Amino acid sequence: MHPLSADILVIGLGPAGLAAAGALARGGVKVLAVDRHPRPGAKACAGGLTARCCALLDISHDRPWSFSTRLHQIEVRACGKSALLKGHDATIVTVDRVRLAQQKLEELRDLGVEVRLGETARPMGYEAVIACDGASSRTRRGLGLPSASGIAALQRRYTQAQAMAAGLPFDRAIVWFEPKAWGCGYAWSFPAPGEVRLGCGVPMSHRRGLRRRFEEFVASLGLSAQGSRLEAGLVGTRYCGHRFGRIRLAGDAAGLASPLTGEGIYQALVSGAEVAREILEPGYLSPVIPELSTLHRRTVRALDQGGAASILYPMAPALLSLGLIARLTASRYVR
Repeated sequence: MHPLSADILVIGLGPAGLAAAGALARGGVKVLAVDRHPRPGAKACAGGLTARCCALLDISHDRPWSFSTRLHQIEVRACGKSALLKGHDATIVTVDRVRLAQQKLEELRDLGVEVRLGETARPMGYEAVIACDGASSRTRRGLGLPSASGIAALQRRYTQAQAMAAGLPFDRAIVWFEPKAWGCGYAWSFPAPGEVRLGCGVPMSHRRGLRRRFEEFVASLGLSAQGSRLEAGLVGTRYCGHRFGRIRLAGDAAGLASPLTGEGIYQALVSGAEVAREILEPGYLSPVIPELSTLHRRTVRALDQGGAASILYPMAPALLSLGLIARLTASRYVR
């Protein structure tokens, strides 16, 4: 148990924790920020930042960091067919999340935040606690809430040479919709500095046998599992509140990631800032977080019912070849 050295404790230094700690420090609050990992940020994640994420992180969408890659094309494949979304609306920046966290941690230290890595802290003795400790949040479990986990993800990383040998392009992201393998989830290939991240994400109801299906998918692309570490992770999509007395939840711990796309970085950044504002401004109750919690949920329920995904997903390339639908899709899911 840490001695009381701050007014507010932030647990977990993913995007939500970084955003919350920064907002609190700029508001003049003493903050202790802890993460049980010595190097926060490592997880099974494509690491794609949309334009709105870049804006929140205060980076140029056109001139990203040296440890990031800018992509202006997204290829959608399903049942042997494909469609290409391209142009500014389809721009994604892939980033090294560990290096992103390191950069943001230095900014927190400059703001006077006390940062402790490779440690844990009990949420006792502080005026308020913000738990940003992921989909498997111990704090959430301690509150007696059900698990936030709604998506299971697997990922492998391949060098540029390995990806090129398998015919994976470096100028675009690829998304595969294959209902038999992924249900209403999908697989992805996201180029990043010096590597390609190949992964999949599926609803927890479709998790059984996922590793076998993923390895078969990897092999179908002509890639080997040897020499590539398998990364696994859970995505928190099951929101059931974020205010619990002096404890607040944010990001995956609050279950705010999109259950359709798996996007969670934007939701984490926004919710981290919003719960910090609730603490800084007594009486303020965020209207934004409940809106995040409902995003895409009706769509997922519709796709899950009656095998709708098996009917609609194979049609995705044909639908996306229509300019208006392509623009609307990019606007909703990418920007």
